[in-house]
Amino acid sequence: MSTAKILSSIDFLVAHKFPGVPKNFFLPLPSVNTGSSGGTGSAWRKAKFEEAQRYRSELARLPPEDLSKRFEDEQAKLRAEQLEQIEREEQRRPFNQPHAAADLDYWSKMAHWTLDEAIALAFGKAPEYVNWKSVEPHPAQSPFAAQYSRVRELAQRALQWQQLYDPVIPGIFIAWAKRMQISFPSDLEAAVASRGHQIADWKSLHDALKERGESEYAKWKKTSDLQDAALKKLIGDRDGLVALVEKLTAEVTSLRGELDRAVATAKPASSRSGATRERESLLKLVIGMAVRGYKYQPGSSRSDATGDIANDLEHLGIALDADTIRKYLRDGAALLPPSDP
Repeated sequence: MSTAKILSSIDFLVAHKFPGVPKNFFLPLPSVNTGSSGGTGSAWRKAKFEEAQRYRSELARLPPEDLSKRFEDEQAKLRAEQLEQIEREEQRRPFNQPHAAADLDYWSKMAHWTLDEAIALAFGKAPEYVNWKSVEPHPAQSPFAAQYSRVRELAQRALQWQQLYDPVIPGIFIAWAKRMQISFPSDLEAAVASRGHQIADWKSLHDALKERGESEYAKWKKTSDLQDAALKKLIGDRDGLVALVEKLTAEVTSLRGELDRAVATAKPASSRSGATRERESLLKLVIGMAVRGYKYQPGSSRSDATGDIANDLEHLGIALDADTIRKYLRDGAALLPPSDP
């Protein structure tokens, strides 16, 4: 332990035990309440100074390892006291009072949240009491305010790149928070999902559709390449191709006869192609999201849902005109079960 380290450790320990008492007797002492007299006379001044000096001498006689341990213990004690003081002050702040806890069931019913409301709810706080205006003065002193400020910064930057919106649909904000590994109250997430909100952001949906499209294209390309190879091989063998054509012609004639007989005897039956079933599935998805996510009311002469959907798609850079959206909503509404009279 160096001499400088020893002296600085002794100075710290003396100052911690005798706050305000200077190393030089002739330096002024701060005004200190010493009892009923309330004075800081020369006798009291001398006594405090001599007591501090005796403690300094005691520390100087300690072995370096003992002095180092006492220094570390006092520093740890001081840090603990400071943390306790910070925690006491934190608990006294308005945004940590019982009334600042959010009514999660109430907020789960909202069709949208403002971005500031969504950030407060991510911390389980009531947006009525906890918002940027009430938090902004405290990040330097409050751990909660500092964390709130950091999440708000992430959300503001996501807003600029249209990963979030203001106001924002609850399911989109929750999905973004989970993607950013920002904790979110599980009870509120479950309540939002129970109201019919899909917990997925547009980026995730876009990526999933893109991946599906690429996969389908790869399958089609592989099949197409195999067909091309087979066709080239057949063209290269003219005799084989002629024989194959004759064989296929005979098979077609035979199958046509079987089909005519089957049509003559079979009862009429409806049949839907795979493309039709897939279109109906997509229309069901569209009408479901419109009714539950945008409050679309089938049969209504006017609906704000069409404009809301058009605006959201335009924000994503995949704009559709309102007439096209309205057509698909009508087609999807036709698939809904009849409502009770």
